[in-house]
Amino acid sequence: MYVENQEDFYNMAALGYVPDDSDAFDFLKTINQIEAKYGRNRDKEIRFGPRSLDIDIELFGDEIITHPALQIPHPRMEERAFVLIPAIEILTNPADEIVREKYVSCLAKITAEGGADGIVKVGGYRNGNGTDSCSDKTCL
Repeated sequence: MYVENQEDFYNMAALGYVPDDSDAFDFLKTINQIEAKYGRNRDKEIRFGPRSLDIDIELFGDEIITHPALQIPHPRMEERAFVLIPAIEILTNPADEIVREKYVSCLAKITAEGGADGIVKVGGYRNGNGTDSCSDKTCL
């Protein structure tokens, strides 16, 4: 499904807040404008292939959206180590603990199946018990 023969890329997750009067579709429109500003042209790219910038909305509060233009939670979030690793790193509030532990379990399964091969982390993430999951800088 994914284009595997492509350049390495950086991936990150961000946690933020949008105004109460915003919705996920407004946020998606803004994201698409940012991607276009940095050279993304959806008409010329290969689906699941390389692109200049890709910003996904993985979660939007506790909303569940199923629409051709937007699915939240992101439908492939739990199968992508490159999404789960940074998500685990930013989900540090006590209120996030249940979701965070779910993602830690998903990541453990992916890692056991070799699905995280080739992903190099620049640091460890904190387990639910407060300890680092990795002892070196290139775990996974």
